[in-house]
Amino acid sequence: MSYLSKQSLAEKLNQLVPNAQRNDINCVAIQLSVGPEIYITGNDTKTSLKDGEQFKIPSGQFALIITEERVTVPLDMIGFISIKFGLKKRGLINVSGFHVDPGFQGRLMFSVYNAGASDISLSRGTKTFMIWYSTLDKALDAKEGYSGNHQNQESISDADVDSIRGHIASPAALQAKLQRMELIGKIALIVMTSLIAPLFVRWYFSSKGEVTPTVLVLDLGSTSTVLQGVRLKLIPPDTLIVTLDSSRATAVEILPHRNVDTQPVDSSAKSRTGY
Repeated sequence: MSYLSKQSLAEKLNQLVPNAQRNDINCVAIQLSVGPEIYITGNDTKTSLKDGEQFKIPSGQFALIITEERVTVPLDMIGFISIKFGLKKRGLINVSGFHVDPGFQGRLMFSVYNAGASDISLSRGTKTFMIWYSTLDKALDAKEGYSGNHQNQESISDADVDSIRGHIASPAALQAKLQRMELIGKIALIVMTSLIAPLFVRWYFSSKGEVTPTVLVLDLGSTSTVLQGVRLKLIPPDTLIVTLDSSRATAVEILPHRNVDTQPVDSSAKSRTGY
């Protein structure tokens, strides 16, 4: 078993990939280009492309791409397929398998996945895929060669589209959803604290027969919320202080009473963010 050399590929090019050109041979592989049809998950139907028409595969989505070239794999050979490195390093992955059976004829259909962080743009005619040919130590009989549903394939079938139809939740989309949920959780924590803490303060000071303080300060690092209309030049010792980090309360402290200066503020200044 050995791979065909560049010279052997050139000699057999009309037999192996009839509509390819000699300059499509790269080292010991034949380059294949994006063909007339594609399907991308998230869409309802496949798309027909004009010559040079561009499309994009969003991050986290699958696509079916049919090749421009028609490929033949003789019964005494096997083909191996892949995606060009320039697209691989951007995150485009071949998930359709890595070989073509002896006896296959027709356009190849690649199933690909964009695992990159950004969309990948391609156009009809772009050299995207590669095929290598390797000889077998013994040729197969005609009845042993490939005879599956994709023999003499010219287009993407309805069954192929149905097999991957639907919108795939990309890692980036999942991360954005988690960030939204985290933000909602923080807001809920602030609201709950602002509702529950005054009740606790009233109970605490009432149980001691002392005057209930009128100010609650929530400190969230770059975000400060001052309730009950008083912004303090100094935090009064009879104030309930609830200190929060990004997700949880880390300290609750009630200090003994002493007098400090306060400065009234209007209601529009009761909430101030540092973002």
